[in-house]
Amino acid sequence: MAQLRPLRLISQRAKSNYEAVVNSSYVVDVVVDTPVIHLDGLYTYALTDSDREFCEIGSLVKIPFGKTVTTGYVINIRDRTVKDVALKGIVSIISSRALLKPNIWSLIQSAATRYCTNPNDLIRFAIPARVASSEKSALAESKNAAGSKLVTYPSTGLLEGIYGSKISAIASKKSGAILAPTAIDTFEVLLEMILRKISLGSVLVILPDVKDTDRLVEKLTRHGEIDFLRFDSSLDKSARYLAFLRILQGEYQLVIGNRSAIFAPIPNLQSIIILNESDPSNFERRSPYTNTRDLALLRSNNEKISLWFLDASPSLELLRLVETRWLAFFTPTVDFIRDRKWLVTSDNQEHTRKNVFSVIRHGLEQGPVLIVVAERGYFNAATCNQCKNQALCKCGGKLLLGKAVASPECVLCATKYPEWKCTWCNSAKFYRFQKGDERHLEEFGKAFPKISITSSNAKLTKVKISSEPAIVIATPGCEPVCQAGYAAIVLLDGKSIFNRPFLRSEEEARYRWLNALTLLRPDGQIYLSLPDSHPEVQALLQSIPLKSSRTELENRKSLSFPPYARFIEIQSASKEINLIAEQFRREDSIKCEVLGPTQVDKLESKIILKVSIADSAKLGEIVYDLKRYRSAKAMSALRVQVDPFTI
Repeated sequence: MAQLRPLRLISQRAKSNYEAVVNSSYVVDVVVDTPVIHLDGLYTYALTDSDREFCEIGSLVKIPFGKTVTTGYVINIRDRTVKDVALKGIVSIISSRALLKPNIWSLIQSAATRYCTNPNDLIRFAIPARVASSEKSALAESKNAAGSKLVTYPSTGLLEGIYGSKISAIASKKSGAILAPTAIDTFEVLLEMILRKISLGSVLVILPDVKDTDRLVEKLTRHGEIDFLRFDSSLDKSARYLAFLRILQGEYQLVIGNRSAIFAPIPNLQSIIILNESDPSNFERRSPYTNTRDLALLRSNNEKISLWFLDASPSLELLRLVETRWLAFFTPTVDFIRDRKWLVTSDNQEHTRKNVFSVIRHGLEQGPVLIVVAERGYFNAATCNQCKNQALCKCGGKLLLGKAVASPECVLCATKYPEWKCTWCNSAKFYRFQKGDERHLEEFGKAFPKISITSSNAKLTKVKISSEPAIVIATPGCEPVCQAGYAAIVLLDGKSIFNRPFLRSEEEARYRWLNALTLLRPDGQIYLSLPDSHPEVQALLQSIPLKSSRTELENRKSLSFPPYARFIEIQSASKEINLIAEQFRREDSIKCEVLGPTQVDKLESKIILKVSIADSAKLGEIVYDLKRYRSAKAMSALRVQVDPFTI
């Protein structure tokens, strides 16, 4: 995970004799490095004639600010006019390079507006902490400051074999989405996309996490001909800053990394490729709470860059863009799907244990078996005891069970249902899902005592396994890679995964499962712990992986939920949240629905603002103005998330 660098505030006090600089021909507009949101504007300083030679737009400078000396980036340099009076001058120019390029500053401004956040939060996200020794190394080791030469690589024909002849349009289409097929290594498809795009210019590839970056590095290294640069959190402070400087110099035609790499200042960038944009890792869980997909869309629009997505289970937001024809869409051909010989087995609710063990035994005769279990700590979702459907509120939110005797409560609007009845079958009985992933390891260990059993989870992730028969028990997102593919994949805890009380629970579960199935052999077997009637089972049986996604998209549309509306979550002190909610209820400039408040912890509560896409920009301005006002008045801060992942 990328580390946000701390505020680079220099402790020394500004000298009291810092007076206005009179004799200067130039002034600079500087974005000052401060976390204080109501001080987020540009500040003007005098630039002496002697410093002008060394100062560029994007230079890191030291400046007096109030009673302190801090740092900032030069956004503009202009001639001094008679209006520019009584200006203090910059103290010094820190970096020998222009670190904040105009196109990246433009992206930061767009993103700050989108996420109602201080631009400085994004600058710290975009530019690694400076290391002076790395600047010297970059100058000394620069191998090609003029930029790398374009190289054309012959096509392997893999994409045509999967998607047919129409895939050739990938070279001419500005932007698009490609559905990654199951039972095939997605990284082979990604490599072919890179080979095609790199012949047209510089390429930026964004992957969900370091583990995925490792897999791509292995593929690229094995290919041997592609010169690439890795830019992610696996690098230490010095190496990361050095990589950043080499990107600035245009030394590499291909740059790969994770979330923050979307801000990589690649000169003349032509294409961005994002793998698995629906992966939860693409959501930044700390301020400024961005997600990679939307940042890529902003950058693509600002700089007219080709943007492509590769995903086994695209997000509903991405499918909405396909629906509006903003993105071209490529799916595997019928002939390719028919070539996949995998067998699907589901839970018939009568012989579950027998079926699971039968699939495992058959798989072990051919190679390793992967068992995917629910992550530890899933919430207790209220579910109908009769029809097994998720209990829903009248507003469309999911119902959550807190204490053992508590009534179901909506996670969005906090409405309680002491006399709840199922909207599907009218039953009044519900049950909760429990944790217990450790029991699987113990159970399968007893059932298969002579077979090697390996576990992989967030605390201890196993990257690779051999092709020898073995059982691997993994939590979603932590599945080891088997080069030859798994002989069988068992997807357990299906009801728990698909019925979590989050808006995106089905979407995330679908992604986790379908992504796991890309590790399956073409002739492997799948077991799903869901009834035959479940939409996900039917989608796999019919070889239509997006069937349930499109159904969910229609449901979202009928409820006016994202991606057809925008949610803005505001969290603040409980004693003030009702007042804040009332402010938005009285707002007459736009139509805004206020859901909540709901209690977060002992001290804080939250509300959710629901607004149409057309009014979302206006509401964002109102929320940001409120944040600035409360900051200036030293009131309790607002934590704002736009379209949060866990809602």
